[in-house]
Amino acid sequence: MELKEILEQQVEVKNYKNDKPCDFRKLLKRADSGNVKAMYDAVQTINYNGLAGEDPDDEMLQRQLAYIKKLTKIKRYKYMCIFMGDAYAKGTGVKKDIKKAIHWYKKAAKAGTKFGNECIGMIYFNGTEVPADYEKAYAYFTRDDGNKSFCTRYALGEMYRLGLYVEQDVQKAWDYYTGIATDRSPYYELDDYYWRACYRLGSLYLDTAAELIDTAKRIFDERGYEAIATDITKREIDQKWKLVKKAATDPRVN
Repeated sequence: MELKEILEQQVEVKNYKNDKPCDFRKLLKRADSGNVKAMYDAVQTINYNGLAGEDPDDEMLQRQLAYIKKLTKIKRYKYMCIFMGDAYAKGTGVKKDIKKAIHWYKKAAKAGTKFGNECIGMIYFNGTEVPADYEKAYAYFTRDDGNKSFCTRYALGEMYRLGLYVEQDVQKAWDYYTGIATDRSPYYELDDYYWRACYRLGSLYLDTAAELIDTAKRIFDERGYEAIATDITKREIDQKWKLVKKAATDPRVN
């Protein structure tokens, strides 16, 4: 979107921190003058208000990328390398180039932003513009210690569930999905991978429950307690049923 268009249409631009009206013209003027904090605020404000268009020549999009690139040179904002990597990975405002995306993600990782390695791992996991390589994906996913993003934990869960490069281990997959479903990080419910993990948990639980039902019925049938067996199994399933319903009713779940 053009700045002139925003101002002429009297589009209300809100502060990303408190959702109050923002003097956008003044903010951009400070950012264009080289004020680092203003550049950062401008990037976040453009994102928050959805002011950047999809057209590669869109003024707001190009302004945003220019600010991001400048911020990547400042130690405090090195994690902005992730934003540049995302731009090249998606072809947002620049020509899509996975090699350049990986270059920027590596810069982020080298500067201490652990998510950089995870982003590269997702490229190899999904086979984005490169052949899927689960060995490389696993190596990048596990390169850094500490808590990992929802998307990485979900991908690791999938690898263990399906036996992709690693030995199949449904319990480990369950643990990764559970870690996501019980994580209460800010805005967790807005993350697609939260819902995907809930869906996987529900699916795994019901698959296991089906086996338990058959086994329980067989055992209790022999003793004449079929009704009790069914009731006991149902109570077990009900403990997890909320996860299934939440996932099944969310349109973001694939």
